[in-house]
Amino acid sequence: STQSTWGGHQVVNFPKPLLADELKLIGSTKQPDHWMRFTEIYARGETATNLPPLPPGGVPILAGATCVTNNWLGAWRGSPDAAKLLDGKPLWHPHHGCHFTHWCAVKFSDTKKLIRIAGMQYASAALRTTKWKLQTLKKNQGGGDADDWQDVQVVTWGGAKLKARLAKPVECDGFRLVLASPAPYSDNWIRWTLIQAWGEHPKVPAYKNILKGAFCKTNNWHGSWRRNNDGHKLLDNNPSWSAAHGCHFTAWAAIKFTEVKDVHKVEFFRWTGSRNAPVKVQYLKYGGDFNSSSDWVTFLDLNTISGHQIINLDKKVLAEGIRFIAKTRAPDGWNRWTLIRAYGGAGTNLPKREIAPQFQFTPGTMVALKSWKSDYLHRPNSAKGVTSWHAPQAWSVYPGSKPGTVRLKSWKGDFLSRVPGKQGVTTKRAPEDWTVIRDPKDPCKVQFKSFKGDGLHRPNSRQGVTTWAKGIGNVWSVVPILPHVGEHLRLRSWQGHYLHHVGHHGVESKSKASEATSWLVEAGPHGQRRLRAEDGDYLHRKDLPHEKEVLTWDFGEGNEWKAMNSHCHILFQSYHGDYLSETEKGALVTTDGSHAQWQIERA
Repeated sequence: STQSTWGGHQVVNFPKPLLADELKLIGSTKQPDHWMRFTEIYARGETATNLPPLPPGGVPILAGATCVTNNWLGAWRGSPDAAKLLDGKPLWHPHHGCHFTHWCAVKFSDTKKLIRIAGMQYASAALRTTKWKLQTLKKNQGGGDADDWQDVQVVTWGGAKLKARLAKPVECDGFRLVLASPAPYSDNWIRWTLIQAWGEHPKVPAYKNILKGAFCKTNNWHGSWRRNNDGHKLLDNNPSWSAAHGCHFTAWAAIKFTEVKDVHKVEFFRWTGSRNAPVKVQYLKYGGDFNSSSDWVTFLDLNTISGHQIINLDKKVLAEGIRFIAKTRAPDGWNRWTLIRAYGGAGTNLPKREIAPQFQFTPGTMVALKSWKSDYLHRPNSAKGVTSWHAPQAWSVYPGSKPGTVRLKSWKGDFLSRVPGKQGVTTKRAPEDWTVIRDPKDPCKVQFKSFKGDGLHRPNSRQGVTTWAKGIGNVWSVVPILPHVGEHLRLRSWQGHYLHHVGHHGVESKSKASEATSWLVEAGPHGQRRLRAEDGDYLHRKDLPHEKEVLTWDFGEGNEWKAMNSHCHILFQSYHGDYLSETEKGALVTTDGSHAQWQIERA
């Protein structure tokens, strides 16, 4: 419709209803200062019914998309974020336009079928015709590596407007336009004001958010924003970069689900000023230990190009958690993340899981006790007392005076003790019994009941330990202390047998601690350990990969073992990557991890 206005208020009634997605008003004359001034626009009608098939050019598909460029002009932007190009306003203005020199990339909110694109650039008499390489982003790729993109066609841009239709629709996670000719202006800056895209939304299942009830932690924290490594702010569904919602860290952020899940899609948001950054995505395997690096499996290695990344998995991942490792940092040494999401459902087709053996508080065992707040029972360097601390600390275990009780001795030589008063704990020279209460569902979690009937308790506070009748604060996870160089150890298997050196080069299992070999821990290369018997031979894995036998030998790479925590036990990994194990029949071999749990007792 074309109308001549005669006042400040104009009403247009159409002869018949129009089926439309949008309404545009175009003025043919302007005020002397070249501006048009509107105050209100109303459109009245009803929701359309009996819609015809979608137009062959598709529907708009940029809702929720992100846009970045290879660089920026500091006077107009402070980062590669080019969201201004997606605001629907083709104005050449610092609030709506962007400078760059080489490429501009758009990442969809989800996988789309791309049919056509359009764009607007600032035009003047000096504008030159340019050629652009149109590329699409392969599914489940970060976009930061050259092979993440596939060439589709070359398009020519000769004026203010660009319109390009793909030779055939492409299902992809985004698209990129890369300059393939001299820049449109002699100063080498490209000046864009708008990007649009049309296509189709592929039919994908609507997966649920699976992070309800999950907990998140980071490897460290920025003291001005947080007081510990609790990363719950990353799960609050708010991508704002502020102290209330964002987190600094230097290496990783990890999430533990409430139960095993089928993961189909993950999503994360970083501060919008973030540049290209490699991110490794890992999942915690079924039955894995959150604190054991060997139980995290890498399934994506991305070089991300934007602050918002969505990854649709071609194949579901059965996981108990998910971890993001940021392999580079900002110039000040920090990564800045604002939100993590994961989608899927309850775990299905669960494989048979080997049940971890129950931790045994045998004499000579040294453990750290981890609270529900992810800090540890701690004996400070003071006359007496206990608290909590972020780093693990060793407590020596001694049997109590009655069955089912233990005594916990600190590094200062005193014992954990219940104070005589209403509640609380301290330390004293005389040993004191604590009754061990096992968790029937988790062999590595325990409670310690005092002689007063209450339990050792980590309250919901910044720091501290007390006693309380019941609650999650009474639950402690047992974390074994890894062997240190110079210690003499006994190795106790998952069956309760002890590793013993016999004969010239043999090893066997013994049922009594008194019959076990005392192994001396020596330093190996790259943080590995060697275990030396009394006659000078070392615990040894045979050289060839298919030879699984364990014996003793005087030299060789087979003498080197990497000790690591797994649940409440210790694994010894050989240089071939398999693990010291005792079979159900008592044979000592190496396996992929089955029957590989060991406890160590200081001899």
